[in-house]
Amino acid sequence: MTPYSRGRWLLVVAVAAGMVWGWMALANPERLFSGRWRGELPIGNGRTSEVFLDIGRLDGRWIGECDYQAFGLTDFTLAVAVQGPRVRLDFGGADASFDGRLSSATARIAGTLSTEAGPIPLEFERVGAARLSEDLVAFERTAADSTRLVEMDPEGGELRAAFNRERDKVRLVALLSPT
Repeated sequence: MTPYSRGRWLLVVAVAAGMVWGWMALANPERLFSGRWRGELPIGNGRTSEVFLDIGRLDGRWIGECDYQAFGLTDFTLAVAVQGPRVRLDFGGADASFDGRLSSATARIAGTLSTEAGPIPLEFERVGAARLSEDLVAFERTAADSTRLVEMDPEGGELRAAFNRERDKVRLVALLSPT
């Protein structure tokens, strides 16, 4: 075997291993997204500030928190939605969201933070295990799914069906409109 063919063989093996690892990782997004993620958010005058995301699974649901010292935020609750290599984070009350995509090759999430001030490109790198607060975990465990915000069709059919399906329960319905 010549050095050229040996090198080509090693390249083929490395590419195949990377493809298998990527496929396995995408088949198990929990393994990919769960963790503590660090990013740098621009704060003006060419300066940046660290922002940390803690994303994990609890009782089959994605949960998350954000720490952003520049604004004094610690354990700010996030709504987390994961679909394949994509993640969406909604920062309730802050009128901001992040849409990103995980690169299994680099273990980074790159995407766009959408705010009232406009879109901001943002990238996160995994820095360890998630550090979800005890308060969030306790709340999520006791709250079950009754505290989830659910976007429904504007005609109200889903709301009517859900309301009728749970006649025996005490319910609070809040209808929110952006106008």
